[in-house]
Amino acid sequence: MYTHEHRIAIGLLTKNSRDRLAEQIGVKETAMRNQITRLCQKEIFRRIGTGEFEANPNLFARSAWSDIHNDENVSS
Repeated sequence: MYTHEHRIAIGLLTKNSRDRLAEQIGVKETAMRNQITRLCQKEIFRRIGTGEFEANPNLFARSAWSDIHNDENVSS
């Protein structure tokens, strides 16, 4: 599990936004929720609040993780 506090937010997915997205891609809203849950179980995303998710920075960061870690320590 990734536990570092450096966060890459991906946004808020409310019931209405899940409904709209599911309709646009041609799946049921329950299928959307199931896939989001799977992404969280695989630690690709982490649930940080109700309908709020962040991306695993180890997978989505553009620079070396040590550089990101050092940048955060400077700005904290």
